[in-house]
Amino acid sequence: TLLIALIGFSGCQKFLDTDPLSAPATSTFLKNEKEMNASLIAIYKSINWDFGLVPYQSATDAWADLAILRANDLGEGTFDTYNAHPANLWKNAYLQIQRANTLLVGMQAAKADVPTASFNRIEAEARVLRAWAYHYLVFMFGDAPLITKPLELAEFKTQKRAPKADIIAFIYKELDEAGAVLNWAPFERGRVSRAVAMGLKARTALNNKEYGLAATAAFSVIDKAGLSLNPKFQD
Repeated sequence: TLLIALIGFSGCQKFLDTDPLSAPATSTFLKNEKEMNASLIAIYKSINWDFGLVPYQSATDAWADLAILRANDLGEGTFDTYNAHPANLWKNAYLQIQRANTLLVGMQAAKADVPTASFNRIEAEARVLRAWAYHYLVFMFGDAPLITKPLELAEFKTQKRAPKADIIAFIYKELDEAGAVLNWAPFERGRVSRAVAMGLKARTALNNKEYGLAATAAFSVIDKAGLSLNPKFQD
């Protein structure tokens, strides 16, 4: 019986020793435009910081004067280290950042195999989405680790917080450079565009009390993006 079992086990080893069949591995992915776009869509999916009812970004209304009586922990600053909300916000931000970093670094190896315009657009969209995550992260937590590449295993516990000012400067740089690559109108419905990049820059500057910079970025959208307010208020 033992001999038969050992023979059977040796026959299974080759069958079991395979590359992942249900999902791609990071080391063998991002070899063409289709895979790059799939990775980009995964970043878009991660921007919905959902916790069951509405995205966290909308729920923050309940943590301010708008609805503070509905949130007696975060709104009043009475939460402790056991509160799940800060942990979830931190986790969601870095999930989005990690996905962006994986794409932005991994796609470089196949740059020569993808049309230049497509490569540059995918890269620019990913940079805007990463800046989007840092925008929320820095204004919720202040100083935070500024991570711009996939981390090695040994690096996970060595990260230090970067000053808030450095992160804001990084956001501006990313939005300016990536926005210059994108058109004012989105490539497809639902994607970020130069208007989104400059709008996010305006919001970042406004939150940081840099009102002149906020106005300049906002007026660039007003003047060049071809957008307007919906004339029907109820819509």
